Amino acid sequence: MAHEKEQPKNVLIVTVGLGCVVAVTGILFGLQSYYDHLRDAQQQEKVFGRPNADLVALRAEEHRKLTTYAALDKAKGRYRIPIDQAIGLLSKKGRDAFPVLTPDPANAWVNGAPAASASASAAPAASSAEPPKDAKDKDKKDKDKDKKDKDKK
Repeated sequence: MAHEKEQPKNVLIVTVGLGCVVAVTGILFGLQSYYDHLRDAQQQEKVFGRPNADLVALRAEEHRKLTTYAALDKAKGRYRIPIDQAIGLLSKKGRDAFPVLTPDPANAWVNGAPAASASASAAPAASSAEPPKDAKDKDKKDKDKDKKDKDKK
């Protein structure tokens, strides 16, 4: 049988092997970077891409309300003024110069639902000005405890 008489070229084998490892590592790094770039671009397009038409309309309506005059209730003398003008008046005259506005019960919300659709039994409980008796007792106990803590110090 025939065989080769030359010794294997170990340096060449190791060099080719290390070159292959470096090449595969470079290819993997490049593919990973490319994938990350595509993923980030897709996420950015979803987040910052075309604005939602409903959101654009909502923001336009909010801007209109904040920057224009309107009569809210002429009979009661309630008007809407631009927010910049309202801030200026408030800073000049102070909070006490203006009447206190109370919410309109027809537009009020109770427990996350319009008050008009809230049950009749929930409305009297929500409108009572007197806190429940157990809440008063708890407040009194808390005050007594705070007083005892101060006396200990």
